[in-house]
This record gives sequence, structure tokens and C-alpha cells, in this order.
Amino acid sequence: MEQAGAIFVANGYRATSMSDLARGSNIAKPTLYTEFSGKLELYLTVLQGAMDVLAATVDTALHSAEGRRERIEALVTALFELTDTDSRAILVIRPDDTGEPSVELRIRRMLSTCAATIGRALGPESSSAAAQMLAMTLLTLVPRCAQDWVNAGRPISREEAIDTINMLCWNGIGDALRACTDTAGVTSIRPSQRQSAPAFRR
Repeated sequence: MEQAGAIFVANGYRATSMSDLARGSNIAKPTLYTEFSGKLELYLTVLQGAMDVLAATVDTALHSAEGRRERIEALVTALFELTDTDSRAILVIRPDDTGEPSVELRIRRMLSTCAATIGRALGPESSSAAAQMLAMTLLTLVPRCAQDWVNAGRPISREEAIDTINMLCWNGIGDALRACTDTAGVTSIRPSQRQSAPAFRR
């Protein structure tokens, strides 16, 4: 499934044929059809594997640290390393335009579930809608940065790249999380905690 996932990531769902998948996986095409009825079923199988890995990665990262900052750092590291080592993660985080409703529905549900899990772990209250929204940002930002880093030929070390994203996430998402408060079940940002961006000095 990893070989099939890599082919889907490289070519996209629409441009990938069963012949491509059979050739890239070193499996005879008739044999592939005995296991899967067609490309969609194979894609859904690959996607489910990617979602299982992502869910386990998020869960492990959240339970590996205590404290909001430590959990953000653990998540950034885990998501970056996952994207670097398993390209299937991109199928979930940056989904291809497959045109298949079943694919889109599964991805939306998966991302919402992961964001809710992260939001509960990072947010000031379990009902914090703002924390969940910021969690979705974290969940999509880090893999995007990791993929761009890979596509650029890894111009800096992975450790330096992770440290840079951690600084961005903590100073940005961390500040937003600290400003979140729940009042009567509605999350808001206290006006006194909104900070304007510093002006650039010439």
C-alpha cells in the first residue's frame, strides 16, 4: 500500500491508472483486480491506512508531553516527521481533487476528529471552538511546510526546520490559545488581549 500511496501522491488520483499502480507496486494487473474492484476501492484502502497512521501519530504526540507548549512542539515534530517519512499523509492533509464524494467525506470527518482531539488537548476548555479551529490550522500548516521543505531538496536540517515551525506555531497559535476564553459556551478573544502587529522599522 505504501507504493500505491506514493504513486497517488506523485501523479494525483485522476492521472493514476490501475496499470500505473500495478507497475509501481510490482504486481500483475490481473492480480490487483482480484484484490480491488477498481481504482477507487484501492484509493480508499490507501487513504484509510494514511488516516490510521495520522490518528495514531496525533494521539501519541499528545500523550507524550504535558503542558500546552510541549504538546504543540510534540505535534509539530510528529507531523513534520510523518510527512517526511510517509508521503501518504499528504493524501489526508492536502487531499487531491478526486471528484469522489466518498473520499471527500472521509477526509473531512477524519480532519474534524483529529482537530477536535487536538483542540481538547490544547484549548483552555474542552468546549473551546477557537482551540479546535487553531488545531485545524496546526494540522494542515505543518505537513504543508514539511512537503515544501522536501520539494525544495531539504535546504536546511530537519531539526532546524522543525524548530522554526515550532517558533511560528507557539508565538502565533500559542498566543491565540492563551487569548481564548469560553463564556456561556461561546469562545471569544478578549479585546484587551488582541495585539496589533508591530510596525516595521525603516
